[in-house]
Amino acid sequence: LKMPWMALFTTILSCYIATAIIFCVLFRLQPQGLRRDEEFSLPATELHSALQPDFLDLFCFSLAVVISGSGESSGIELVRGFTYTWLLWNLLNFFSVLAQAVITGLIFARFAKPTSRIRFSKKMVISRADISGVRTLTLRIANERENDIIQPNIQVVFSATEEGKGNQRRFFDLSLRLNNPAVLPAVMTVQHTITADSPLFGLSYETLRHRASFFHVVVSGLDSEYMNSTYAFRTYYVGDIAWESKFIDMVSPTSQEVVLDFKYFDCVEPAPA
Repeated sequence: LKMPWMALFTTILSCYIATAIIFCVLFRLQPQGLRRDEEFSLPATELHSALQPDFLDLFCFSLAVVISGSGESSGIELVRGFTYTWLLWNLLNFFSVLAQAVITGLIFARFAKPTSRIRFSKKMVISRADISGVRTLTLRIANERENDIIQPNIQVVFSATEEGKGNQRRFFDLSLRLNNPAVLPAVMTVQHTITADSPLFGLSYETLRHRASFFHVVVSGLDSEYMNSTYAFRTYYVGDIAWESKFIDMVSPTSQEVVLDFKYFDCVEPAPA
């Protein structure tokens, strides 16, 4: 379901062609069971060989059956009295019906499945908050679709190896200032205050890098149009953190309304000391 459309159609076409080639080889095991639906003015000694389909004829016949369930468009018809060919033709018809049902369901599921277009900032920043003066981990998320995401849940998980315990890794669910708004706004700032009880308290860039740290950010919610669950996921590594920096303000006030300038969505600048 996550394949690009071009890759999906290429895969389907490849499966059809591969199936047609396999059945073409199987039909050639009893070539008398099929013949060309044409009229030839030839002697009886030459008429039999002229009506026998070649490899290309059998391939076109198999491909026509597997796609449409009928091989009439290929100009090849069944000859009565050949059980093997008749069974093979029915097996190919069964595969055709099954393939059409699966492909129809797959394409419908791709259209019906809601896809989130939640954008994450390229960087996380760690600096002192302007109001409280406490060091804060901050990132931005944005809803790029017109559909509202109702009752979103935002979760930030910090992971790092334990000091002196080899490769043993621990995971911490970071507390956020706001993680359950009623509706996900167009742009939202996600913040974790690094207080004394925070797993990030006292950790420097060198410490985080030495402990192979990373952050998982998960946003889930209910799509207002399809009323189905949707989610988005992003992983930040130590190199994705901008230290002693802050995000540039996106708000561009005009005379009539407040405008969010998304060209500043990922932009950061040094934070005041």
